[in-house]
Amino acid sequence: MNLSQWLVASVALLAGLVPCAVVCLRGDACSRLVGLEMGATVDTLVLLLLAEAYGRVIYFDLAVALALLSFAGGMVFAVDQAAPPSPPSAGCSRPRRSSSPGATSRPSGPSSTRSCSSSLPAWWGSA
Repeated sequence: MNLSQWLVASVALLAGLVPCAVVCLRGDACSRLVGLEMGATVDTLVLLLLAEAYGRVIYFDLAVALALLSFAGGMVFAVDQAAPPSPPSAGCSRPRRSSSPGATSRPSGPSSTRSCSSSLPAWWGSA
């Protein structure tokens, strides 16, 4: 088996995923985000090294796609952790499903005119 320096370096970088996994499993929300982003960076570097080792151009494209998608995934995680869900308000009314398909019944009374926009997080904007 012919081991190039690229393969040896990629295996050495894979060992760097262990601390990232430990941080992701045991840390608080901010530490988990750092572990997630660091793990994605290490994965991207491993894919780049494997692309060079095997001489496949498609692996370079995969590494670029992983870098872009991991950043977007990290931002989704950060937004989700930054705005905890608020409990719904007591007067919130939503249409209820009836037993027949396609038909909805709305509750009657003064609470039927209230909207549920107060149960949305503040960062959602005005509804």
